[in-house]
Amino acid sequence: ILSNMQTDMLKVMRAKFPWLAEFDVQMYSCENGLVKPEREAYLECARQLGVEPSQALFFDDKEKNIQGALKAGMQAMLFDGVVADAEKKLAELGVTVEQ
Repeated sequence: ILSNMQTDMLKVMRAKFPWLAEFDVQMYSCENGLVKPEREAYLECARQLGVEPSQALFFDDKEKNIQGALKAGMQAMLFDGVVADAEKKLAELGVTVEQ
């Protein structure tokens, strides 16, 4: 997770959605000071994931954040809420998602 979420909202989200803890990497601007679409935010996320930026696929609902990811060398897709589109993109990359 790479999010510009603020402290108050993050506290609510963590209390409401315990499954957030299942993500290996969680980067929140309110905790680390790195903000999308700054290039360093994406590079640090890739470092924490243990991958090269080119090995990462970034989804976001804001075009400026997609552009930031692309500038950092990531693959990126604008996500408009259609899960089938995201699954199609993943399949194109040879990635399957466990349900």
